[in-house]
Order: sequence, then structure tokens, then C-alpha cells
Amino acid sequence: MVSRVGVATVSWLAAIGLILVIASEQLGPNGVSYTNPLHLIQTLGFISVVFVIPVILAFFHNLAIRIISGVYQLFLVFVYLFVVLSMVIATDGILLMMVSIVCTLICLASAIVTFAVQKGRSKRIGSMALPA
Repeated sequence: MVSRVGVATVSWLAAIGLILVIASEQLGPNGVSYTNPLHLIQTLGFISVVFVIPVILAFFHNLAIRIISGVYQLFLVFVYLFVVLSMVIATDGILLMMVSIVCTLICLASAIVTFAVQKGRSKRIGSMALPA
């Protein structure tokens, strides 16, 4: 559970970092920028609502919930891939492309950890500890 929650939280923080990097580049008059703080706060709030779902679902050990969370995170990976393609086409900023690629990899790792980590694994590790 700790690994699933940790990776989902890192994915959430990476998404917030990506929005802040996008805001620093000022891609156009309708884009997110620091000159319009209300729009920036709304965007950060929306990203937080989208990414809090995998963090909440990471607390549950049920297989069905883990599958739902993993599929949801894979959907977010596809959204990130769309962002990467948009950055390649629309901008020449290497920083935006690199941050987008890193966020995509983090979200993919989060989905893999969600599918791979099982509940019984921590019991097995705890049983191998030396008695006190």
C-alpha cells in the first residue's frame, strides 16, 4: 500500500510541476500563465481533483479497485502522451517536452506499481524479520 500511495502521490506532484512549467512558458493568450493567477489556480485545482482519485484508490487492497485504479492511471498516461505530442508540434521548448516525458514515465510507473504490488507481499517480508 505504501508504494502504491507513494507513486500515485509522486505522479500527482509531477502533474502539478508540469502545469507550473507550462505556466512559466506562456504558450499563448489562452494558455495557462502566471499573469492570470485565477486561471492557474483553477487549472491546479482541476489537476488535483483528477490525480487525487488514484491516491485515494491506492489505500484499498481489493483486486477490483486496483484494476480500476490501474486502468484510470493508464488513461492518464495516454493523456500525457497527447500532451507530449502537443508540445512537440506546438512549441520548440525542450524543457516542456522533457518534463512531459518525465511525467508520462512517472504515471506509467504508477500504473505498473498499482498492478504489480500485492497485499501478501508485505506479510512475507515481515515474517522473514529476526525475532526481537
